[in-house]
Amino acid sequence: MVKERHKVFLSYNREDRAAVEELARALDREVELFKDDWHLRPGDHWPTTLDEKLAECRAVIVAAGHAGYGPWQKREVAAALKRHRELLEAGKPPLPIIPFLLNQGCEDIVSDLRDFMWVERGDPRHVALIAGALRGEFPVDLYGPDNPDPRTRIRPYRGLSVFREEHAALYFGREDDVRRLVDKVMCFPLVAVVGRSGSGKSSLARAGLFPRLRRPKNDQVWQMVEMTPGCEPFLELARALLPWREPPHYLTWSAGQRDTEHEQLAQRLELKGADHLCYVIRQIVETKEPGTTHLLLLVDQWEELYTQRPAAADAADAHAAQVRSFIDMLLEAPRRCPALRVVLTLRADFWGNVLDDPSLYPRLRDATIHLGVLDRDALARIICCPAKTSQLHVPNDLTEVLLNDALARPGDLPLLEFALERLWAKRAGYPGALTLDEYRSIGGLAEAIVKHAEATVVAGLLPEEKRGAAGHLRRSCPGGRRRSPQRSAPPRAAEGVQPAGASTRPSSR
Repeated sequence: MVKERHKVFLSYNREDRAAVEELARALDREVELFKDDWHLRPGDHWPTTLDEKLAECRAVIVAAGHAGYGPWQKREVAAALKRHRELLEAGKPPLPIIPFLLNQGCEDIVSDLRDFMWVERGDPRHVALIAGALRGEFPVDLYGPDNPDPRTRIRPYRGLSVFREEHAALYFGREDDVRRLVDKVMCFPLVAVVGRSGSGKSSLARAGLFPRLRRPKNDQVWQMVEMTPGCEPFLELARALLPWREPPHYLTWSAGQRDTEHEQLAQRLELKGADHLCYVIRQIVETKEPGTTHLLLLVDQWEELYTQRPAAADAADAHAAQVRSFIDMLLEAPRRCPALRVVLTLRADFWGNVLDDPSLYPRLRDATIHLGVLDRDALARIICCPAKTSQLHVPNDLTEVLLNDALARPGDLPLLEFALERLWAKRAGYPGALTLDEYRSIGGLAEAIVKHAEATVVAGLLPEEKRGAAGHLRRSCPGGRRRSPQRSAPPRAAEGVQPAGASTRPSSR
């Protein structure tokens, strides 16, 4: 029998349904539990329902596994944190939030909840711990030598990986750029983030912009959709949109069914352009996700529109026409559909392609954020602030050496992140400390990635393959030789599309 009043809200990713169901069944014997698929009705206005249930609930459990936060879960966590802060500021008991880790290795996903008591599924006490915490009972020996604090396992540095929305609590250094980007998105329907390779364009959008838009403001409720153009931009857009347009069916379709649906939607988008894109956006915002007011489309690595040109002349001409249609569609659709905003990220060495486009450049002239190199204070925040999330100690002598090395290599931000991640992996003691000696042993900023590549790649080769491999790695890895951090851009073709082999994907940072 469904209980009339829900006391505890369970937030989870649908991909973790099986593990979460097990927890829910166990907890439902102890507390009154709200779980969406137990209590929500089709067509419910979800943002309103979310606010109502959070107001009724005495606590929130946030389940997190390797799949990360689900799209709706990101909204739930943001709303729970907002309510927690509001109650605290009003002088009332705050809303308890309990992160529940489904797997080891996913600690950084819930790093934004580091100030709360964490419980792990692998801990045999987990049901009793959660039930006790919901009653206000916290064991004094919750963490100790036999049960180390899982927050010390938060990976505070991302290495060569992009920062995603769930890593917002670890994202530092570009706070001013985040504010500028939010302001641009509020003012312009199409916005560009431009910077050299490795400057952090993708991370700025995902870990900076997305979380800021999630914060409830002026009754705006945002959904985020991401894509990279690849060699078939309409197909990639269809792949990005379809899970939101067909949420009940998408998870149950076979791979073949999904491919067919992707192709059909791509064909309609290419044929009807802005008309059909606006139709799909309205479907998502007004019908499929009641209560959503805006959809942000992130077109990451926009330069792929210029670099993925086929070699054959006929195919190249067809691709150039397709790219032109795709750009025109994204220029027109936000004008017709105010719910849509588009943000693109672009490598600085392809800015000339925008300047040469008489339709695109006027729209971006005042709506572009150019990312420059970071100053000493920003670099210091990148080094020191994430460490606090995992109770990691970074000594002053190491910080100074890292800062001096990073300032000597302006634009090599991925190398700094990589060196910090390697140091964290080799941290000493509990909960952990980085050391200057270990930094020197990994080769410093200039050699860390080379030494790691030699140890992991070259070591696995056959003897005859090893000949020359180490030297090749040393020449090709960015830390292996002094160079300008910005790759040179190939000449632009007359129709504004780059030769297909002219570029590779930029760094994920």
